[in-house]
Amino acid sequence: MKKTFIHRVLWLLMPLLTMFNISVRGADVTFTAGTDVNATKTITKSSVTLTLSSACPNLNAYSEYRIYSGASFTIGCSAGITKIVVTSNTAKGNAEKLSASGYSASGTTGTWTGDATSVTINADQGSQVRVTKIVVTPKSASCTTNPTVTAASNSSFFSTYFFLASQPIVLC
Repeated sequence: MKKTFIHRVLWLLMPLLTMFNISVRGADVTFTAGTDVNATKTITKSSVTLTLSSACPNLNAYSEYRIYSGASFTIGCSAGITKIVVTSNTAKGNAEKLSASGYSASGTTGTWTGDATSVTINADQGSQVRVTKIVVTPKSASCTTNPTVTAASNSSFFSTYFFLASQPIVLC
């Protein structure tokens, strides 16, 4: 395979990027209730999928995503997820009425952090949560169409170099 000029430039820049602990991650993907709707219980944006459990109404039924008592929603991305921020209103139960391993909430905002390809967040029994927005941070740029470059923390030169070398090169 013949290397193009751009490939050579990128391979020359890679050691410089690693000296400054630069890493590539996916751009945040936002699901906004009332805007991002579907006549079913599943919607996909930039390779990130939101799926409501069967006990929930379809994604176009209300101006918020309603997660009924004991029901759940799942966020999935084959490249992985590192963070999910859920915003709810207070009409019924707020984000504190949701639960999952790695999830914490205060008032109308809840945050899941971790490293998974699929995360299921459940509504507590006896609660209904009306979600207005879900922001998902993919682990890798291969999960979104608009990757961002950010400074990585706690990574050594070699681990950053091998991380960058294993990532696909996306040219927009």
